[in-house]
Amino acid sequence: MKSKNIIAQLEVVFKGRAITNCISFEKSKLFYIDDNKLAGKCLILNNLTFSKEDEQKYLKIINENENKIALWAIDGCFISSGQSQKRCDCIFFDKYDFCFAEFKLNATSLNPKTVKKNREDALSQLKSTIQLVKNGIKEKGHTFLGYNLEAYLCTPINYPNKNDPNAAVEFLEDYGVKLYEQNFKKCK
Repeated sequence: MKSKNIIAQLEVVFKGRAITNCISFEKSKLFYIDDNKLAGKCLILNNLTFSKEDEQKYLKIINENENKIALWAIDGCFISSGQSQKRCDCIFFDKYDFCFAEFKLNATSLNPKTVKKNREDALSQLKSTIQLVKNGIKEKGHTFLGYNLEAYLCTPINYPNKNDPNAAVEFLEDYGVKLYEQNFKKCK
């Protein structure tokens, strides 16, 4: 199984750091990823029904084929909250896609300067984690095993100018990762 292979690679690449303790799995047709402040890390929420308004507080995973999806909690687990290293909130993956995610869903200001700063901070966190994982995999002579690489910037529904095509093209050219500013992922 492809996800077992990538986990084995990650354990070699980041030897001595929490990998398996920070990974959980889900196969439901629909579930959510929560950047849970109480737990201090990302968690899977399943078998829950939310109003449209409450649903916007999470990353919605639509998994019609019930593929096994791994959630790797980065912030607060793999990289402890006390470390100053920039990192995204989590990585999730199945047998096709390897996805980096950063949550800015609790941002309330619609001030254009604040929105811009939140996006820049989120992109910086995504870039830092992408580089960390890519460099580690490359240094050990491993690959991403044919995974499609994606990054998700999860922002409030009322944020203006989502999915800037110029930013997405630049992100893809610089990091080899497709960038989406949305709060859902439809799996293959």
